[in-house]
Amino acid sequence: MSRFELSTDESLIFKQEPTSSVGSKYFGANVGTLYLTNKRVVFCSTSRWKTLVIFSFIATFFSSKNIRLEGDIKRFNVERLKFRLGTNNFLTLDGENTFIVVGDEFQDKLSKSNQS
Repeated sequence: MSRFELSTDESLIFKQEPTSSVGSKYFGANVGTLYLTNKRVVFCSTSRWKTLVIFSFIATFFSSKNIRLEGDIKRFNVERLKFRLGTNNFLTLDGENTFIVVGDEFQDKLSKSNQS
């Protein structure tokens, strides 16, 4: 598993923390950090068993650098979708739901980055 680090020609635009993943589609992660750079989107998290051991609310205070999902910024979008009891903003990769919940500020920054 690789660790998140900025490359020399990359800059951090936005960091959303904590971020939740409401499904087990991507690596069984449930709490993590979402990074938006000028080149890519990266979701990092601690594995679910470690989160259960140290309790989920404590895990939200620590930024994991373990990459669970990453890709070129142009491949990502945000869609408002119904899930269980309500609607949320979900990060999509190549049009497919990742089940990673994102906030409005992340959505705004991502759409501005994709326009340039």
